[in-house]
Amino acid sequence: MTQNMMRNAAPLLMALLLAPPCLDAQTSGASPAGRQAPSLWEGLFSMLPMLVVFGVVMYLFAIRPQQKQERARREMLDNLKKNDRVVTAGGLHGTVNVIRNDTVLLTVADNVQLKFNKSAIQTVLKKAAPEDEESAPQQDSSERSS
Repeated sequence: MTQNMMRNAAPLLMALLLAPPCLDAQTSGASPAGRQAPSLWEGLFSMLPMLVVFGVVMYLFAIRPQQKQERARREMLDNLKKNDRVVTAGGLHGTVNVIRNDTVLLTVADNVQLKFNKSAIQTVLKKAAPEDEESAPQQDSSERSS
């Protein structure tokens, strides 16, 4: 949703920045009162508060949430441990067996292990606990038999 807002806001911002200044009959140089059209600098300074507000809104609604999400994902990948149950980006469910620098060896069935990049892990379903290490294989075999 935030990417769509950014795509829609960019052309509007460019149109505002590149649009010629709007002059009515009273502010033209030919007015009897002798007022002149605003200079380029006056026009830019009058738009400055609007641009600052736009920048703050873009930061609060697009950039900051994305940074929080990326930080949470990085923490999740850094906290992976052996026997964590995970789901990859491709939808494969497995149990972490070995963790190396950028790769993870997942056990997906009895005697079936697959090697993935850490970045392919989408979610951690269940964190490993000491009592889960012995009961996890029993649960998997009972789920397959039913």
